[in-house]
Amino acid sequence: MRKWRLLAAVSLVAPGLVFGYAGLASYRAIEARTTERIARALDAIQDEVLGAFQLIRRMIADANNELRGLSDDQIRANEPRLSLRLKDLQGARPQMEAIWVFDRGGWALVSSTVVPVLRDVSNADRDYFRAHIEQRAPQFSVGR
Repeated sequence: MRKWRLLAAVSLVAPGLVFGYAGLASYRAIEARTTERIARALDAIQDEVLGAFQLIRRMIADANNELRGLSDDQIRANEPRLSLRLKDLQGARPQMEAIWVFDRGGWALVSSTVVPVLRDVSNADRDYFRAHIEQRAPQFSVGR
């Protein structure tokens, strides 16, 4: 009788141990694969973000080169020509939707998409503009 109890106990415990070990091994393999896939995805995302920032940096440099040495009044006076030039810069980079240039007061000077720019709308109250005025973000100037 004792033999039968021992055999019954072993027949219940042994499969539990085997399934427990198999489950743990499977969990560790899935965790390792998932960690590796996440690392690869993060690398790809990082490359995309760095590429986007390089594109933006290049676009700002090109726009600065185009406007370097021009006063606000000169930019306004040459808006149609400068707008076309900015449109060409933008067209070379299809990821960019528009290029806008604002004066220190937040008023639009020239745009790659809107000609003439709206002269009665100030962006001085916008977060992206205030961040530059309050020096919470890097400033990009046209090298005056």
